[in-house]
Amino acid sequence: DEPILRVSFKWKDADEGVQLLNLFLQANLEYTREKLINEVKDLYTTVEIAESNSLKKLELEAQNILDLSNIKIVSRKLLLEEYYSVAKELGIEYPVYSNEGGFYPTKYFLGYKAIKKEIDILNSRSNEEIILMSPSYEKIQKQIKQLKTALELSTIKLDETIKILEKDDLKDWLHYNMTNANVNLLTLTTK
Repeated sequence: DEPILRVSFKWKDADEGVQLLNLFLQANLEYTREKLINEVKDLYTTVEIAESNSLKKLELEAQNILDLSNIKIVSRKLLLEEYYSVAKELGIEYPVYSNEGGFYPTKYFLGYKAIKKEIDILNSRSNEEIILMSPSYEKIQKQIKQLKTALELSTIKLDETIKILEKDDLKDWLHYNMTNANVNLLTLTTK
């Protein structure tokens, strides 16, 4: 069951009154369409701002990963340089293994050649290599990609929705039947 709306108004000419009612309904539907399109655009803008802010946050987190990784590398190089100096001073050129339990050598017992090689490797790493070695970087990049894809899809959906609203026949939005209209002619009295 469709809701029934009854409209009543007075007009001097019945045909003109029906035409006026049709024009009123058409104008009202056009206005409604424009309001709806603007509401969809406003909603999209709100979503776009939220997703854009999320994207900026993730990009900042990615930059922070690089900054923190560089701090760790600087710290590691300082420590290795200490080990290198001690190993060089003690004349430990190659790793020294214990005969008891076969532990892996640490600190300056690695030997100054191995320590120097690690320092050289750390010095040669590019920012891209540094950031790619971080486990959380891949996760953040995946989230960034998902957000960018969501933004692209939102834009496509918005365009499609607006095109549908613009092309849709307004006669399909509201069904009314003027054949059941009851027109009462007014008689004008003159004094």
